[in-house]
This record gives sequence, C-alpha cells and structure tokens, in this order.
Amino acid sequence: MATVKQSSGNRWTSAIIPALLIHIPIGTVYCWSVFKQLIADQLHVSSASVEWGFSLAIFFLGMSAAFAGPDGGEGY
Repeated sequence: MATVKQSSGNRWTSAIIPALLIHIPIGTVYCWSVFKQLIADQLHVSSASVEWGFSLAIFFLGMSAAFAGPDGGEGY
C-alpha cells in the first residue's frame, strides 16, 4: 500500500493563495460594474460605449472557468 507524504508547507498558505487568485478576477469584474459610469465620465463617452469591457471580462472569466477548471474540461 502506498503512503501519502504530507507536504511540509503551511496548509493555510495552500488555501489562501488559490482563494486570492480566484477572487481577484471576480472582484475586478464587480469593480468594473460599480465604476462603469465613472469610467465613462472620465473618458467623456457614454456608459454604453464602455460596456464592451465588462462583456469581454465576463466572457473570458467564463471561458477560463470552463476550460481551465478543476479538470481542465477533461472530466466531463
């Protein structure tokens, strides 16, 4: 029977780093939706013309989850 060797690293570090890496893209998408009007005002354009950034962010966030998820799409 094979034994599993436990890593000598801290388990909290192993949990916190991936959690931060997941929440950063989600937070930037939320931040964009909150500050969309301020960004449009700063650029002197309509808010409709800057919505493409939010659409692209949601698209790539979804595609990265679909193709780079836990199994990389292989387990389905």
